Amino acid sequence: MTAKQLLHEFVEGLSDEDALVTAALLIPNAERELRDDEKAAIERGLAEAEAGQLIPVEEIEREFGIA
Repeated sequence: MTAKQLLHEFVEGLSDEDALVTAALLIPNAERELRDDEKAAIERGLAEAEAGQLIPVEEIEREFGIA
């Protein structure tokens, strides 16, 4: 599987909200500020991480055939 195919599969699995946040993080536009919903999604993700609600890297690797 190529890197582009891997990324495509990953993106296809994202919710619309997560896709917006991911795009904002990966494709920054210096002219554009994050929207309130993007900021809220990032804050929720950080809170989940702080609460220990994480997915092990090994699980992601298995899911996307990286391992």
